[in-house]
Amino acid sequence: MNKLLAGVSILFFSTSLVKCTYTYEEIKPLDEDMGEWDGNYIYKGNIRCKTTGEDESILIEELVVEDKVYTIDYINDYFYKDDHIYMLLESKEYTEDLSTLITKHSFLVDYSIANQNYEVVYSMSDETAVLHSFYEFDDFAFIRIDKSFGSLIKFDFKNNQIDHMNEALYDLYDYDFVGNNVLIIYKDPMIKYTYCDEINLVDIRATELADTHNLFYSWIDDKYLCIKSNEGVYNSAVDSYVYYSSLEVYDFSKNKLSSIFSSKDCMEIEYITPYYFIKGKTTAYEYVSSIKNLQSNRYERLTANLLTHNSLCKIDYENATYSPVYEFEDKDVDYSNGYIEDNKYYISSTYIVEGSQFKTGGYKHKEYILDLNKLKLRRKNFENQKQNTVPERNSSIVYGDYEYYLTSRNYGSWLGGHTAFYLNRKNLVTGEEKVMQFFTDDFEYNYDIEEQIMVGTRFSKLLWEDEYYQFSNDIIYITNM
Repeated sequence: MNKLLAGVSILFFSTSLVKCTYTYEEIKPLDEDMGEWDGNYIYKGNIRCKTTGEDESILIEELVVEDKVYTIDYINDYFYKDDHIYMLLESKEYTEDLSTLITKHSFLVDYSIANQNYEVVYSMSDETAVLHSFYEFDDFAFIRIDKSFGSLIKFDFKNNQIDHMNEALYDLYDYDFVGNNVLIIYKDPMIKYTYCDEINLVDIRATELADTHNLFYSWIDDKYLCIKSNEGVYNSAVDSYVYYSSLEVYDFSKNKLSSIFSSKDCMEIEYITPYYFIKGKTTAYEYVSSIKNLQSNRYERLTANLLTHNSLCKIDYENATYSPVYEFEDKDVDYSNGYIEDNKYYISSTYIVEGSQFKTGGYKHKEYILDLNKLKLRRKNFENQKQNTVPERNSSIVYGDYEYYLTSRNYGSWLGGHTAFYLNRKNLVTGEEKVMQFFTDDFEYNYDIEEQIMVGTRFSKLLWEDEYYQFSNDIIYITNM
């Protein structure tokens, strides 16, 4: 009888959940909610359609270079500049039976939106390497050539010229763009930098290439480069590797590297902001993770490592020093997870409860606020504080008198739900809002064309088939051409 009641309860609960969710028909826009075409077009890389999603097309399906036709297989990257789309396109060449790859062809293409035509600026053919991605600036861009050791070529898009003769940027082990105009590169055995607008490599310091993945950079006040590195050392006390941190600052005005914090101090640091960090040491704590048998007192224990014995420190980049701001009293708590806002350090601390043969232990958390003016620590639950400040839609595109933005809504049953997407248009003069495209992440089989298609009422299949549902200026371009 009890099992029957339990089954009925579960069935009632499940049915209630299903009834409490929206159906597709309930979330689908009405005909009067749909907007008419406004004369504008949406571009997304190599794709073009009306703002209603209609009349979609691929801009470049094949390229003709030196009387040879190349079918485009991929678009690796793109960016927009002054009614031009700069694209990195890829075409693969196979043997006649399509069993073996012969080579890969990569193309840098300048597509003119106004003229609806293109120019192949640069091309290369290689079995393993391709033109992979852009790093764009105001007047030029760098293009990464993806191969075992990456290389960079510089592209002046104002004059459609490629600087592919600068061997200083070939065969790089790794690199980083920092600030607005600085490129950091690793060429065995040196870390070097150059300003992006004029390539001239300057040594920062020596390093082993194997250590470059443990380097982290911060660009400070357009003047300083802060280099944080971690040195892994096996510690038998915690039965794992611990990382001792070092912190260096490179002053670009003096071309001088100084040490702020040394790994010889056998401490670890965690950045909070570019100006503050938590200093501490790794400590191992055991806790009961599960209890298998209460009668025999059988239970499992695990080990957790925390950054403890914490102090909050502030960096003085000009003098290449740091000073402790606040030392936390509880030495068995990790205070390194948080953020600083309005001169307050909001902390989600972590500590370990050991547990026993009767009760499991594990990670526990408490929230605090440290007032950096008064240097006073107090308990606070601020779990939802950051989320409340985030707007409902975090990106939109304005063109002419219209603002376009994407919103979403869940529908369907609790166990098999889907997400519906609305491309909306707001008239900035009248305030009127209309839905321009409506589609979902659900698919249904279309027997007329014999393929799966997205469920929706009006949308561009090409625009959303990559399932990347973002609508921002770096991805989408809107114009009346």
